Amino acid sequence: MTALTSPRMKSAPVALQLYFGVNGKEITSKTSKERRMGLKPIPGYVVQELAPLGGEILMPETWHYRGGMTKNGFMFILSKEKNDDGSYETGFRIQGITSVRERSGLIPSKACIRAREKFEKAATRVVRKCAEEMVGLFEKICLETIQNNSKSPKDSFHVAYSFFWNDELDMMIITTFGAPASTWLEARKIYHVMEKFKLLDMRKVSMDGE
Repeated sequence: MTALTSPRMKSAPVALQLYFGVNGKEITSKTSKERRMGLKPIPGYVVQELAPLGGEILMPETWHYRGGMTKNGFMFILSKEKNDDGSYETGFRIQGITSVRERSGLIPSKACIRAREKFEKAATRVVRKCAEEMVGLFEKICLETIQNNSKSPKDSFHVAYSFFWNDELDMMIITTFGAPASTWLEARKIYHVMEKFKLLDMRKVSMDGE
């Protein structure tokens, strides 16, 4: 994995915050005061900041984190195993791509659909696909699969993907949670906690590398 850098970020309305909740649905039950306070830690988890976007996510307290801005957008990796070389067995990745048309030649909606088709073809079994739905500022589709594990042929990977896009913003986000299939019953409990994340809070975002 290449080194992560923090390029300049354009300003945006101070009130802008992007929350995601159960199954990727925007959290609407939070009051304004609760939103200002951010996520609260729960037993066994810590609040991990998604810098420099000002976001937050609940992460198991023994897990490892790395992330930041990339040349294409941003990427955050939270994993059970230390991932200095970019590899892990159990973990959650949030990848955002900006200027999608310029980078791929596709509008974000088409790029997300094509990405889902690619992951579906690579799977040994499709567990679940969800229909398109509106999630705050984004459209969303999902895919859950069983995939081969090259390191342990006897134990496949169970992977849950969510694809978010906004064609007007020319932006897409892919979240990926994966774990060995033999541990999925426990791992999915962690996934259901971690998918309730806040991606962006412009009041806390790092501007111009500050």
